[in-house]
Amino acid sequence: MFIRTKQGLIRRFFHLNNMTIGIIGFGSIGERHFNNIRKLYPKCNLVIFTKRKDVSKQDNVLFFSSSRNFFKSKIDIFFITNETYKHIPTLLQCLRYVPKGIFMEKPLSHTTKDLNVVEKIMKRQKTVFFVGYCLQFYAPFIELKTMVQTGQIGDVIFIRASVGQDLRTWR
Repeated sequence: MFIRTKQGLIRRFFHLNNMTIGIIGFGSIGERHFNNIRKLYPKCNLVIFTKRKDVSKQDNVLFFSSSRNFFKSKIDIFFITNETYKHIPTLLQCLRYVPKGIFMEKPLSHTTKDLNVVEKIMKRQKTVFFVGYCLQFYAPFIELKTMVQTGQIGDVIFIRASVGQDLRTWR
């Protein structure tokens, strides 16, 4: 559900088969994005920055363990899927290259430091930016939001929710 919705959004702006996509961070989430991109856009070029040593070489895919070499590539769209504490510094580094788009896994950051700087740069560059929070498209949450907005369930005072799943298999 999420990948189709997200891809629908991205498709309005780009023809991904003709572009180079850079993925920063290649843990379970980065690898999932990689597999989805390869499946949906088999002709696009992929450039991956990872510390992992267990990745296999593939056609149209370059793997880098050095950020310097990674950023030498002409990347059109970045996927930021590294550790949360690295999100904002990585985002600022990506914005130096004036990409067409940036997709970042949630959360945006663990702190509000530098968010105003990010906002100013993005407005100036008009970079398409999307934070991957797939539950915003989850039908039960959309219905719940509608029920709250229409007053159907009254004023919400407090919600506590817990979810526990293995991220490698949850989607």
